[in-house]
Amino acid sequence: SDIKGAGTDANVSIELHGDKGFIGATKLDNNANNFERGRKDEFEVLGTDIGEMTHVVIGHDNAGLGPAWHLSQVEVFSPVTQKT
Repeated sequence: SDIKGAGTDANVSIELHGDKGFIGATKLDNNANNFERGRKDEFEVLGTDIGEMTHVVIGHDNAGLGPAWHLSQVEVFSPVTQKT
């Protein structure tokens, strides 16, 4: 998101849930300075086939000097189903 205060210094995690199972909380991190205002970040989450995705849970641990966050969009692509 590109609103004032949108970025976070907290540790962000994602859970992916599907009709065949789920991938538990996975920390989203790479070599970049992630989750800054106005940025698009991309991550690869490895795990088992969860089938058709039913829902996604995103959260953070409220850590750091600026933990508040405004998330505007999440897109998940599955190489198994070839769907976004």
